[in-house]
Amino acid sequence: MYTFTLKDGRVLVYQRDTTGEHSDKRLSGKISVGIGGHMDPTNLSLENSLWRELDEETEIRD
Repeated sequence: MYTFTLKDGRVLVYQRDTTGEHSDKRLSGKISVGIGGHMDPTNLSLENSLWRELDEETEIRD
């Protein structure tokens, strides 16, 4: 699952952390335009999975 976050015609762009633990060191400090992750069977829906990933990967809240 991979999502772009749009608001008022703008796309969320962010720089990845350079100090924390990363599953893929190649992405450290790189610019990203999307937030991705796996669907969790306990979330029951695509929307719930998207909100969970936004919560895990950013400080964006609904």
